[in-house]
Amino acid sequence: MSVLEVESLTKHFGGITALDDVDFTVEEGEILGVIGPNGAGKTTMINTILGLIEPDRGEVKIAGEVVTDESPHSISRRGVSKTFQRVRLFPGQTAFECLLIGLQEHQNTGLVNKLRAHTSEERARAEEMLSFLDLDHLRDEDVENLSYGQQKLLDFGVAMISGPEVVFLDEPVGGVNPSMVKRMEKNILRARDEEGTTFVIVEHNVDLVMRLCERIVVLNNGQVLFMGPPQQVREEQSVIEAYFGG
Repeated sequence: MSVLEVESLTKHFGGITALDDVDFTVEEGEILGVIGPNGAGKTTMINTILGLIEPDRGEVKIAGEVVTDESPHSISRRGVSKTFQRVRLFPGQTAFECLLIGLQEHQNTGLVNKLRAHTSEERARAEEMLSFLDLDHLRDEDVENLSYGQQKLLDFGVAMISGPEVVFLDEPVGGVNPSMVKRMEKNILRARDEEGTTFVIVEHNVDLVMRLCERIVVLNNGQVLFMGPPQQVREEQSVIEAYFGG
């Protein structure tokens, strides 16, 4: 079953075409990779799918329902979340508090509910997520004191804490060390295998994408250059010329 369908998605910024008739689907429980050179349109594509940018043309469906004109909060309530290319946590908060705030943000419960005390169920969920991420020992540490890799893991936890069906990961291992790459990879696979979470991963670490993803979408100049399993992507001449440098 397709949990996400993108049809003819097109976006222009002035005279620049950022997305040009982008089409693809994502199946339930799939880990789909998106790669491409800088400026290929990857982040623009994610932001357009999630309602952060209005497309000029095209359609986005989640679980078969058109969401193209819906707000980001409305799309989030449909069970969709994302991490950010540049980590966006909550300054002045501990790791535990960040997860609680993230849970409220995804619930979009309104100002009154956001000011109330957290329920025992919400606190238990935050504790579970810290354990899942192996960040228990940093529970009460201010987020500013975490390493960049730890902040990336926590950002992943904020995206996951509401139990979304589809998670977009925008460069989840960008700028982190190899050991942290392995931890992130483990967490993605666990979430898929244990929770059934579907992932769309935009990442420049091609080796990670090749290991994790069943299918890969290759973007170039705002268009889908090629789409297929990792081995076909490696062998496709157009991809080699556009992305791997010939």
